[in-house]
Amino acid sequence: MTATNYKDFHEPKEVVTEISRLLKPEGVLLLTTGNMHSPVARLRGFHFSYCLPEVHISLFNPKLLENVYRACGLEPRYVRYSGVIRFKILKSLGPRLGKSKIASFVAGLRPVTLILDWLFGVSRIPCAVKMPAGDS
Repeated sequence: MTATNYKDFHEPKEVVTEISRLLKPEGVLLLTTGNMHSPVARLRGFHFSYCLPEVHISLFNPKLLENVYRACGLEPRYVRYSGVIRFKILKSLGPRLGKSKIASFVAGLRPVTLILDWLFGVSRIPCAVKMPAGDS
């Protein structure tokens, strides 16, 4: 499995092509990036946290990533990233609440993670699998 922060590459397709070449068959590529088609991104527009040109070079949506993956010989797959969502809740609320267990409690509530997943479109961002030769 390979995990990387995809929005910070100047030539993302070249990077995915190289990762695809290096992945073993049935290897998984898991990228982290903001979903520019999420409800929060659409509502906030240029004020969405991923729209920082000095930090985030490339901006993505699920369909664009699917197309990049396929062009690079990978097969898009969708999974629910509940652990990532809980981590982001803890990362955001933890410093505000100190060492309190409130952030941990909130992050563990399934309805909270489902709502935040929908708002930010985290699970709508596909990962990719390198299919064994002949299975494409």
